[in-house]
Amino acid sequence: MRFHWTQPAVDAAVLMLLCMANNQVSVLFQERNNQLATHGGEICFAGGKADSTDRSLEHTALRETYEELGIPEERVRIVGRLPPVPNKTGSLRVHAMVGVICGEVDAGKLKVNRDEVHRAFALPLAHFYDPRMQEEVMFRSSHRIPIPAYASDKPGLRIWGLTAFMLHEVLCRIGSSANDYPPTPRI
Repeated sequence: MRFHWTQPAVDAAVLMLLCMANNQVSVLFQERNNQLATHGGEICFAGGKADSTDRSLEHTALRETYEELGIPEERVRIVGRLPPVPNKTGSLRVHAMVGVICGEVDAGKLKVNRDEVHRAFALPLAHFYDPRMQEEVMFRSSHRIPIPAYASDKPGLRIWGLTAFMLHEVLCRIGSSANDYPPTPRI
């Protein structure tokens, strides 16, 4: 699939964080502050535009995660990244990093930046593989890519759009049979 950006597109980075929450492998999300001019009240990963002082796009994602959720860089290990995807208008080239947080996470106790974030929450991976938590939508009507939108932890609030697209890409890779190991033969 080829996506197109407007010229010049600005680089941005987000960080999809896998963590242990309530003794389950989970994904950490944030609900944006309702007062924000763009995407207010939506579910997303921590992230934002690259600054000229950022050492790399990984640093952008880590810096934004600290600014928005209060999670220090030292607690996060970047384990992968997805190919860049444009935002809806094509003005941003969004680079998704996948990271793992060391230690148990209580999303309700994170020191979120209230100017940008209403709250943080974690959902277990099993939630996303449950067909009752999905509805098929078309991502980018011009490309007609069917992907799921996912239920969140609040009725009526769903994970959709670019966040759902990136989440779906990671879930497909995690859940791929290519990742299965054959059983060890008994001797």
